[in-house]
Amino acid sequence: MNQCFIDELAELAGRDPLEYQLSMLRSEDIPADFEKRELQVERVDKQRRVLEELGRIVQWDQKPGPGRGKGLAVHDLSYWPEYRSTGAAAIAEVTLSHGELKIDRVVAMLDCGRIINPDNARAQIEGGIAFGLTDALYSEITLAQGRVTQSNFHDYPILRMNEMPRIEVHFIDSDRAPEGLGEYGVPMAIAALVNAIRNAGGPRLYRLPLAPQLANLRNATATGSTGTSASC
Repeated sequence: MNQCFIDELAELAGRDPLEYQLSMLRSEDIPADFEKRELQVERVDKQRRVLEELGRIVQWDQKPGPGRGKGLAVHDLSYWPEYRSTGAAAIAEVTLSHGELKIDRVVAMLDCGRIINPDNARAQIEGGIAFGLTDALYSEITLAQGRVTQSNFHDYPILRMNEMPRIEVHFIDSDRAPEGLGEYGVPMAIAALVNAIRNAGGPRLYRLPLAPQLANLRNATATGSTGTSASC
């Protein structure tokens, strides 16, 4: 929710989402008497670093063509001032045509200190992204007469292999102690996807899951009753 709201603010301000995020990540603005200031400075600097590197890798400045969009999200698990955490960001690239969504690519960049097992670290983020995209598109529990309607994967779908985007996971080289990965891929994937749909010319979506809303968009496009752009 936070990352989609920030993206919406950037749109209303007429500013590039990446530039808008970076403009708010200024460690020099943290007051000298701020609690655990050195950790807060470290957090902000890490977030700037992953955003800048991610933007460079995906060539953010190159605008996608009609019906295509890029969406950005960052994530930080530093709930407490004394807690060191990984800096992380992701960008989703999508194609949206007549309400049909194709997730083309998700690229993640993380600064998590020294990586002990690179394959496990990469798999953790890849799995989290797949889980997050499933949540964003399909995961819904409904009730009827006090009972859960869904019973198995035929009516509670998960992302299929043919829907899986290309995933790239990058890590900042570091000699700091390991700081963990956990569930970073999940929230980043959800927010980046929603922002990418909007950037591709789709609507600003406020509810999950997305699949029923995209179906409504397809139906509206087919009947000519939508006021959204032709790329939708």
